[in-house]
Parts: sequence; structure tokens; C-alpha cells
Amino acid sequence: MAALSVPVIQQIIVALLWRAQLCYGLLTRLCGDAGFIVWGVIFPSLLILRPWLVIAVGLADTDSLAAHGLTLTVVGTLLLYPRPWW
Repeated sequence: MAALSVPVIQQIIVALLWRAQLCYGLLTRLCGDAGFIVWGVIFPSLLILRPWLVIAVGLADTDSLAAHGLTLTVVGTLLLYPRPWW
């Protein structure tokens, strides 16, 4: 459930908090000069957490796909890297 909820929470935070900062300067009004430090802690931590949760879910459910373990690991690792055309 966490692997699904973290991206949703991150998108909600971006949609509400960052847009409020862009339109109304909410973070700088609430936190002063530390507003971007607050943003710099919240957003990257959620961004870093996303692939780790995907890996954790994959390791927790290892028998759901009948294939060689090394093949699945290589394919899963390749899918984690962003592509320039995405």
C-alpha cells in the first residue's frame, strides 16, 4: 500500500503546496527564508522513497512471476532508470 500511496501523496503535495507557493508565496510567508529548505526536504525525500518502496515490494513478493531471478532483477533495475523519451 505504501508503494502506491507515496506517489499519490507526492503529487498532491506538488499540486497543492508548490502551486500555492508559485501563486501566493505560501511557503515563504509561512516559513520565511526557510520555505525552500522545507520544500527541499519534503519533495526529494518522497522522490527518493519511491524506488526503494518498489524494490521492497518486489522483494516481498518474489514468487509471483515464474522466471529466473537474475532476469527479473535485471529487468526491474532497467525499469527504474528514467528514459529521455518518457
